[in-house]
Amino acid sequence: MHLKKLFLIVFFHANFSMINAQTSTTEKIISFYGVEWYEQEFIQNKQLIDLLKAYIERGFKIENVSPGKYNELIPLTSINLSAKSGGTISIQQFIEEYENMNFNPLLYQFFPSKDIQVFKLNGIDKIIYIESLSYLMNLNDE
Repeated sequence: MHLKKLFLIVFFHANFSMINAQTSTTEKIISFYGVEWYEQEFIQNKQLIDLLKAYIERGFKIENVSPGKYNELIPLTSINLSAKSGGTISIQQFIEEYENMNFNPLLYQFFPSKDIQVFKLNGIDKIIYIESLSYLMNLNDE
């Protein structure tokens, strides 16, 4: 038990003493799921932790598109927060949060699936682009 606490102290000290002011990927996972969940999954299901890290780092993007592109999609008029947080935010609020260096995609009701996902945002020439599960799982093999 004492070894586990020592590990956690060293682990968190290393993460929090980063020179970079950005929130680390691990901190984003912990802030959403909690330390106990993270510790358990890190031991029992490391692949899930690796998937979440890949999703946060490279699996969620907002991209500019040319006017008229993706008109076949029904545009999102608001963004749903995760079931844990509940509620919605406006497209403008979402864009502002995305542009923040500490953006955490886990806070929203989006998650990778078998296929690439594309969502058009209402009123602007931007899309949400979410990589496929297979792409994200293969990032760790590179």
